[in-house]
Amino acid sequence: MPGPNPTPAIAANAIPNELGHHPLEILIPFFRRYRHSVPRDILYTFIWNTLLAVVFTAFGLVFDSRTPVLVTFWYTLVFAQCIGFIIYASFVLGDRVLGPGIHCARLAVRATYYTLLPIAGVFLGYLLGFRLLNWSAAYDWFLTPRGLMSVFLLSAIISAILLMIFIPRERAARAEAAMAREQARVASAEGEATTARLKLLEAQVEPHFLYNTL
Repeated sequence: MPGPNPTPAIAANAIPNELGHHPLEILIPFFRRYRHSVPRDILYTFIWNTLLAVVFTAFGLVFDSRTPVLVTFWYTLVFAQCIGFIIYASFVLGDRVLGPGIHCARLAVRATYYTLLPIAGVFLGYLLGFRLLNWSAAYDWFLTPRGLMSVFLLSAIISAILLMIFIPRERAARAEAAMAREQARVASAEGEATTARLKLLEAQVEPHFLYNTL
């Protein structure tokens, strides 16, 4: 396979669900100041992929210091963006097809959802990266048992990261929503109690007012 071994550099990407959270804003509070939107998520995904490319480039240099740093980073960045944006697009499409209810499904269903889409994204991202870098000989490596196992292991890592980031966040969001509903219920009950007291006072005042008028 020509060139350095393409470092698989991408992890959990944006999941545009009803929570509207991106891994970047979950892990780095600075990015929470901007409201959820498609352009924002695209920009955040690019930044997220680039940061991961930097991390994987550092790991790659530990095992292969002969390749120039900029060359390693460029190859890693290409694969990071390809895999990352395909995973992002997969979740956009998946949420549109399945609806927001997928994020309220049972844990086993959500775990399957967060596992299968990244696996498909990694395989497609590798193929796109090979095409962009014009690595025709890389397809031979990709189809070998070793190549397929490497890609599958990367997919498993990405899926694990997705589960660690988003499932706890979804649980916390549902707990916050339940607390908000409870607070609304209490406020409504207090409002009804206040209305009842006012009506009682009105009922007490009206006879006195009638007596004074007479």
